[in-house]
Amino acid sequence: MTPALLAACALVLLASAGAHLRRPRALASGMAAHGVLPAGVRTPLAWLVIATEAVLGVVGLVAALVGPHWLAALAGAAMALLFGLMAAYVHVAHRRSAGAVPCACGIGEAPLGPWVTLRAALLAGLAAVAAGVAAFSSGAWGFAGRPWDELVVLACAAVTLAVSTALLPVARATPIGLTLVTRGGVR
Repeated sequence: MTPALLAACALVLLASAGAHLRRPRALASGMAAHGVLPAGVRTPLAWLVIATEAVLGVVGLVAALVGPHWLAALAGAAMALLFGLMAAYVHVAHRRSAGAVPCACGIGEAPLGPWVTLRAALLAGLAAVAAGVAAFSSGAWGFAGRPWDELVVLACAAVTLAVSTALLPVARATPIGLTLVTRGGVR
């Protein structure tokens, strides 16, 4: 089941890279709204993040599908590092923001908040587990060579996990300007 963890993380990175490539200025604009980084580094860093997401997504997916275990361990460790850095960045950006600031994550727009940080931290943990298991495994690793019914379960698990973690902040966010009516009144 561990290859599904790596595949889920890779799918999230590929979806994010694809969304960022469709709107290449959105990430740099989001970084500007976050107010954490100096203006001169935002655009080059945005392109570096997009390229890193794409490369790690492809390498991670290949490693999850066909192995070998050493490639899965390296890809998982690199993904864990990237997601960990993202978690730290969005945590700092959320703490510094005065209001609703878009996360600029590329996968569904949600305001920065604890759910965005949780998603990045959760993905870092999943990638680290996949890296650890792959590093200490021997022999075949990945989806290749498994019975078809097991492949279906692994593929469904990877897609479900990728979609649910990717959309976690969007599902938990209250849209900006939404008025909530509760028993206690209007919020």
